Amino acid sequence: MLLMSEPQQTQICETTPDVKAFSGYVNLPPNLIPGQDYPIHSFFWFFEARDDPENAPLSLWLQGGPDQPVQVGFSYDSLINGTINEPKSPFAITPKNLSLADLSQDTITAVPGTFASQSVASTANTSFIAARTSWYFLQTWIQEFPEYKSKDNHLSLWGESYGGHYVPTLAGYITTQNDVIATENASTTAVIPLHIDVIGLVNACIDNSVQTPLYPVFAYNNTYGLQVINNTEYQDALAAVPQCLYLTDACRCLANELDPEGWGNNKRVNQACETAYNFCFGPILQPFNSKGIALRQHDQFDFTQLAPDSFPPKFAAGYLNSREAQLALGVPLNFTGLSSAVAQVFLQTGDFIRGHNLELLGRLLDSGIRVALVYGDRDYQWLGGEQISLAIQTSSSAGFRSAGYASISTNDSYKGGVVRQHGNLSFSRVFDAGHQVPYYQPETAYRIFSRAMSGLDIATGQVLPGAKYSTSHYAIPIVRDFVLVGYTLPNGTEVMY
Repeated sequence: MLLMSEPQQTQICETTPDVKAFSGYVNLPPNLIPGQDYPIHSFFWFFEARDDPENAPLSLWLQGGPDQPVQVGFSYDSLINGTINEPKSPFAITPKNLSLADLSQDTITAVPGTFASQSVASTANTSFIAARTSWYFLQTWIQEFPEYKSKDNHLSLWGESYGGHYVPTLAGYITTQNDVIATENASTTAVIPLHIDVIGLVNACIDNSVQTPLYPVFAYNNTYGLQVINNTEYQDALAAVPQCLYLTDACRCLANELDPEGWGNNKRVNQACETAYNFCFGPILQPFNSKGIALRQHDQFDFTQLAPDSFPPKFAAGYLNSREAQLALGVPLNFTGLSSAVAQVFLQTGDFIRGHNLELLGRLLDSGIRVALVYGDRDYQWLGGEQISLAIQTSSSAGFRSAGYASISTNDSYKGGVVRQHGNLSFSRVFDAGHQVPYYQPETAYRIFSRAMSGLDIATGQVLPGAKYSTSHYAIPIVRDFVLVGYTLPNGTEVMY
């Protein structure tokens, strides 16, 4: 039996009169899925829409890590969850819901915020397992909050960083479960088919084989003129790429053969994938991982900041551990920013390497789901994010690859970035933003989010893009050594950074 602890109405973060917010726990019993001999108590934090909450669309936010709780997204990102209406202050935006409702969930049972044992034996160890438990979480939550169930059970999935693994995997599992539900007698099943409108990924780790080779490229040659590694380190990192890709392919082939459903319980697969992870994050990333960049006084998640990076500020952890916040949220334990138990078991299964996300995104796009990729260009990941957008295989891939870039109109006086969009797929490069884009550029993040949720073009929010819509008529990118350095406008003028 799936149960929910009595949700608690809370006023922190949402202070608008007569607008409700709730927090609480969804409690899942042991043995809900194979190998899960432990209970799951998943924390959630929900904000109803400020406009017409009974009819507003629902979105789910999943934080990354893989060991971070949802409070990190609320406290450090302050991502706007809303559409159409103007925020009160475009440069002081807090978690906010205007024309949609937002639900955030701790994806993994042992992340801080849940009733976490911190035992490596009592947590999911792959994204596939996390997706299954998240599906049960959604089934329970929607049935407990029927007044917020979107029309036809539609929802959107957004995630950051390691959310690039969680979100596509969960979306794929939801569509698979919908097929199962459709074959059952509707009168005998208590589960609800869920229909996804939008997938949004912010500075997401999506596919190792596509993104990792570009890490040294950005560290050596980027638009900020910060050469973090020297030429010898750069060449050594590039020389290690073929072996990284070989080990990645070996991991995936073995996983497809021996652990196709991603249970993380096959020792041969786990060893192969962990080996690939250790190698790819060794010779390739070691020169500019947290320790390496500290030696050069630059942070990998924001190359313009000195390490250790204090931005976004971490003071929210103190507030979340205050008696006031814990009582308001109904949380009976202290908040921490990560779970070492989760990080350990995900490393041991090599979940980061296993893949499938590119294939899933292509399939989801072809099914009509909108996909918005959002990357801050001060993060080491953004070049890899752009390459991800070009590597997704869909029926409209050629149209996307031939598209140019358009400026993102944040407001009447500011262009917050550039976007390449064709049909339902968009890739946004947000200027002057690190890993947690919404904290750096809140209004631009809000515009991208609201336009994606509304089905409008990302560049202006004025166009309803059809299957043939493309930004190609705005500007053509100028790329040198894999780095976007400027654009050629329709009149032939070159705009360089």
